[in-house]
Amino acid sequence: ITWTFTDEAGNTAEQTQEVTIQDTTDPLPDEASLDAIIVCSQITAAELNATAPAAMDNCDGNITAASDVTTFPITSNTTITWTFTDEAGNTATQTQEVTIQDTMPPTVTGTLDAITAQCQIAAAIDLTKPDAPSDNCGGTVNVAVKDDTNFPIQAGTTTITWVYTDEAGNTSEQTQAVTITPCVLSASDNALEAVVFPNPSGRYVEVHSPVESPVRILSVGGELVLESMTNTRIDAASLRSGLYLIQLPDGRLLKFVKR
Repeated sequence: ITWTFTDEAGNTAEQTQEVTIQDTTDPLPDEASLDAIIVCSQITAAELNATAPAAMDNCDGNITAASDVTTFPITSNTTITWTFTDEAGNTATQTQEVTIQDTMPPTVTGTLDAITAQCQIAAAIDLTKPDAPSDNCGGTVNVAVKDDTNFPIQAGTTTITWVYTDEAGNTSEQTQAVTITPCVLSASDNALEAVVFPNPSGRYVEVHSPVESPVRILSVGGELVLESMTNTRIDAASLRSGLYLIQLPDGRLLKFVKR
């Protein structure tokens, strides 16, 4: 531009000055730092670009960064450099961690129905496992009763804890009420299909049945004392004299007396 200086007599002098329109300010990222991206197994170009950070530029307004990643999908832990570039070529950068890791436990919802059983629950194998919950990364979720559960579970009401473990070792827990009712002797306890012989018995006793199946010998208080199979000679020498119960797979009970 030309500046003209004029005095009262009309004398003039001129001076020129350059005006330059130029953006010299770097973009300013919207966030001071970027949170790590945590994914289960990989992240594609589309997924990464969907998380691209933004910055405010003094001349161009809102601009989006571009990453320095050239190989996709990302399948291992990576540090990304995001670069914000305005139309004048001014730049700013930010780094962001991509972590390939499953850090979330299986999702537990709702409550488990209470269990009611007669006499006792002898071992974890006798419990019906609940369905495995969903996991954020998919894969198999293992279901197991907690290691500190005391067996056999006998008369009364207690609570057991189920542990759900995903393939990355993340765990969640869910409790379930268990009520054990006393063993009750009645005429219906003697199954027609199975009989105890001899009864009373000496050292050996056998449950005769047309179907081979596992049986349990219980004390009258419901405590497991022996396990065997039908149509198999059971050595009862370790049992004290008295009344015992034989529990069939369907829960029915037979009575026998040990001399």
